[in-house]
This record gives sequence, structure tokens and C-alpha cells, in this order.
Amino acid sequence: MPRRAVISFSALRVLPQRAAQLKRYMTHMLRTSFLIAVGLALNAQAQTQTKIPYESPRSAYLALSKDPSAKLKSNAEGWEIVHVSEGLNEGIWTFAPQSHPSFPSVVKRQVIERNGHLFIGMDVLCGGTKEACDQYVGEFVKMNDQMRKELDEKRAADKGALK
Repeated sequence: MPRRAVISFSALRVLPQRAAQLKRYMTHMLRTSFLIAVGLALNAQAQTQTKIPYESPRSAYLALSKDPSAKLKSNAEGWEIVHVSEGLNEGIWTFAPQSHPSFPSVVKRQVIERNGHLFIGMDVLCGGTKEACDQYVGEFVKMNDQMRKELDEKRAADKGALK
């Protein structure tokens, strides 16, 4: 049977002040580790829900075109945005136009609330060069940050209005 080693702070031959500092530091590190683990678990959960279940942007587009809860909008630059309100495809899908360097590509985003915190899950299928895809993802990360900020401000304003 393996032996367990137990070290108590009283067994350490250090000044009582140093032992107290060490105990506070270790408690802080444990709390921080726990919060990081919870954050990573929530983020992993958000990403699992947002994962694109298709092999290519084309197959995603074809599947969404058959989804009865999907609403397609196109803008003047050729971007196609599909809002899906329920089911496996729930989220906001953005397909790049043929003129974009990342084409063929699609981003699926979904706002997820867990324990009172908002997360924006995102998954990407990108057929462009690495540089074009990195830039494409970077643009969406910035948009996600802005969207999350606006949603947090709206939620705070709504809470203030209720008081």
C-alpha cells in the first residue's frame, strides 16, 4: 500500500509569520486553480455545443438550406448569414463570399449562458490560406468581444431598470 505524506504547517520549522504567509499563498493558489478549471470546463462545454457537425462549408450550407428553422440573409458584399433558432444547427452561421481570401469558409457562433455568465462559442471551417484564415478568425474574435460587451451592458442596464 502506498504511503501518504502529510505535512502540516505546524510541523514546518519556520517563523509563524512565514507559515501564515505560506498558508495564504497556497490557499490563493488552490482557489485560482479551481476558478481556472471551472472556466475551462465552461468554455469546453460552450465549444462542444457550437461545434460545426459538417466536413466542409459547402456541406454545412446545403444542410442549413434544408433546415426549417434557418433564416438566410445576404448583404451587399456577398456575405451570407444564417440564423438558426433551434436544433443541432442552432446559432449564427456566417459564410464568406467567393471574393474573400478565406473562401470557402464558415463561422458558427452561439451565445451561451452558464451560471450567469455569457460565453460566445465559435467554430470555424476555413478553406483559405493559413494567413487568410487567421485574419478571418481574428476578425470574428473581435466581433465576439464587442458582442459580449454589448450584451453585458444590456444585461446590466436591464438589471438596473428592475431595481
